[in-house]
Amino acid sequence: MAYQAVSQREQTTPSSLSSLPHYDVVIIGAGPYGLSMAAHLAHHPLKVAMFGKPMGFWRYSVHPEITLRSHWSATALSDPERNYEFSHYFATHDQQETTAGSVSQPLFIRYGLWFQQQLKLETDETQIVGVERSPEGFIVTLEDHRRLLSTIVIIANGLSAYSYIPPEYSSLPPDLMVHSSQQTDYQQYAQKEIAIIGGGPSAVETAVIIQKSGAKVHLITRRPIRWSPPVEEDTSNIPLPGTPLSERTLWQRIRYPDARLSPGWFNWWIENHPYMFHSLPRKLKDKLLKEKGGYRPVNNYNLKVSLANKAAIHESCTVREVSVIEEGKRVQLTLSDGTVVHCDHILLGTGYRVDLQKISFLAPDIIAQIKTYQDSPILTRHFESTIPGLYFTGLASVISFGPLFRFVTGTDATARNIIPAIVRKVSKAKK
Repeated sequence: MAYQAVSQREQTTPSSLSSLPHYDVVIIGAGPYGLSMAAHLAHHPLKVAMFGKPMGFWRYSVHPEITLRSHWSATALSDPERNYEFSHYFATHDQQETTAGSVSQPLFIRYGLWFQQQLKLETDETQIVGVERSPEGFIVTLEDHRRLLSTIVIIANGLSAYSYIPPEYSSLPPDLMVHSSQQTDYQQYAQKEIAIIGGGPSAVETAVIIQKSGAKVHLITRRPIRWSPPVEEDTSNIPLPGTPLSERTLWQRIRYPDARLSPGWFNWWIENHPYMFHSLPRKLKDKLLKEKGGYRPVNNYNLKVSLANKAAIHESCTVREVSVIEEGKRVQLTLSDGTVVHCDHILLGTGYRVDLQKISFLAPDIIAQIKTYQDSPILTRHFESTIPGLYFTGLASVISFGPLFRFVTGTDATARNIIPAIVRKVSKAKK
């Protein structure tokens, strides 16, 4: 839904503003970052409102058979006392799943909702349709036409707003093309020919799920797909995430120090010094994000086995031309190696890219005033944008704070930085 401005008869005069309910902090988004911010704010005497569907992206935009990239030990939401991490959830729930290491979509949803319930974090599921500046801070407009004032706004809207559709596919109608985050019902693809664009775990897992439904699958990737070796052939000597230190050799502990995301010096550095990246020169940040921060993951060898002889895999290929054929019913893709692929539907596993223009509820003048770099907001050392009182978390903070904040494990470092700064700002505003 597009941004909705305050109507002329509702102009923001001082008298009209005084009649609106006033909050100290409004959190937009109730996923891992939004819930973590709310958990930390609950320990302060502030009036806080959170808007969004709890774990909404994971409930409505991720297929149940998809697994998260990170080990469960690196997938905890954050509360001040660290009393509601995954290990605490496992103490009374799903203990058998601790051995798997990876986190399934249903398990992550159950954990997130348990976190919310245990901490009694209330959320209003009404959609936000407008955020604009006012002398008091921000006017927030809801889909049901309610309006409220807030001194601070935290944008924790997750990934769904940033789904990336490459230009060559943008003109295709939704009945021929969709981003993977917008479609989780794969049964409709049974007996059809589907082209999946992308070579990361999400795209590869999607290919496996869809081909199991009886579809003919084409998996098209720009680069060679990275597969893990079979367990019996793995000679890398890199310990798996979550491997206890007692089970690692001295060499492994020196060469690959413990880190929640994955053992290694870079991950150890960004986890133990999460704010240092912010102070680095821009050129060095870009270099690290390109070389280390892409986290181009390895696909599980079992997925390779599942796809063998069941899907057409076009590696190291780009799509040169996209054409609608058969009176708009099918699509023809011409690949860089000369291959021509005909399909009934295209599913884009092309990931997510921050673009403030995609945040439909932000007023145009706010977007115009936010300083950006590569379409991401430039943030202060406390995650504040160049609009005072407007904060960004998660993927939108990666360009300023580094790749740790691309993942759920970044919630803790974000909350322990951003919340004290907000408390100070609100206290100062009340004086």
